[in-house]
Amino acid sequence: ASPGTEAPVTSAPGTEAPVTASPGTEAPDPPTAECQSIAEQACGSESLSFLCNLITEFGLVDVLNDDTWTVFAPLNEAFEEISEVLGTLDNSTVLDVLLFHAIAGEAVFSTDLPCEAGNNLLEMYNGKDSRTLCVDDVPTYQKGADNSDDNLPAFTTVDVTACNGVIHIIDGVLLPPNTLP
Repeated sequence: ASPGTEAPVTSAPGTEAPVTASPGTEAPDPPTAECQSIAEQACGSESLSFLCNLITEFGLVDVLNDDTWTVFAPLNEAFEEISEVLGTLDNSTVLDVLLFHAIAGEAVFSTDLPCEAGNNLLEMYNGKDSRTLCVDDVPTYQKGADNSDDNLPAFTTVDVTACNGVIHIIDGVLLPPNTLP
């Protein structure tokens, strides 16, 4: 619309009320779909269904729907690779492994992951440290003390934004110290 004229009346999708623009302005964009929480995104992704099942089983869905989080989300194949080990762990240890995939209270994007050796530790939700390993100053792997150096969990997708934080998808399960029998 040109200055001094009113923009055409449009209806926002799913509403009865028209949306009009003030003279000299453009009509606003229609409302976008509601953003999803970390738990909703994990549970809405086929490739993260194993993670979804575990966070549901351990009552963490509501926790991951609230507050701000950074989650390192293993793909289904990552859990399948260690399914024999997971089957030998008691529930308290499995919960410790799950909590080792999250940072509470902040959204840590890939550009914020520490690459400097000696300063590349992140305190995870279970209180234990995970280490970011970089190649050419680009975060490439995230590991726990029990992850072997010859099979490091690599980032497959970073910076998946959720309403309440960020998800980094990894191809391995992070293993905190003293997890493996």
